[in-house]
Amino acid sequence: PWWGLVSKFPEKDVHFGLWWVCFSDVYETSCVETARFFHDDTWLNAVRALVIFSVLLSLATLPLAVVSTVKSSLFFSTDAALLALAQTIAMLIGLAVFTGEIPKLHHVGTTSVGWSYGIGWFGVGFYITGTVCLVIQTIMLKRRKLYENIH
Repeated sequence: PWWGLVSKFPEKDVHFGLWWVCFSDVYETSCVETARFFHDDTWLNAVRALVIFSVLLSLATLPLAVVSTVKSSLFFSTDAALLALAQTIAMLIGLAVFTGEIPKLHHVGTTSVGWSYGIGWFGVGFYITGTVCLVIQTIMLKRRKLYENIH
C-alpha cells in the first residue's frame, strides 16, 4: 500500500509506503526498502512506530469495549475509553508527522499522497467516533452507578 507518490518524469513514478518504495514506468516495476530511498528516514520510523502502536492499542480496545458493553462494566468501559483515546492520539500524531514531511520531499519531484494515507485519515474518523462512544458509555455507566448508590 502506498502512502505517497513522487512524480519524477511524466513516464516514471515512485510510489512509497511505510516499508517499501516502488519505481514504476511503462514497462516494469521494481521495489526497494524505504531506507535505501530516503537518506533520513527517522520521521518514517516514527510514523511506523505510531501506526503500529495505534493498531496494537485498537486490538486491545476491541475486547474491552465488547465486554464493557455486554456486562455494563464501568471498569472495562473506562479502560476501553482510555485505550481508545490513546490509539486515536497515536494515529493522529503519526499521520501529522507524515503530513508534515511530505512537502519536504519536493526536491525529489512532485509529491502527492496515496490511497493508504487517505484510508488512514478515514480510519481516524472511526477512531474518534469510537472514542466518543466509549466516553459517553463510561459517563452513562458512572451516572447509573451513582444513581444506584443514592437510591
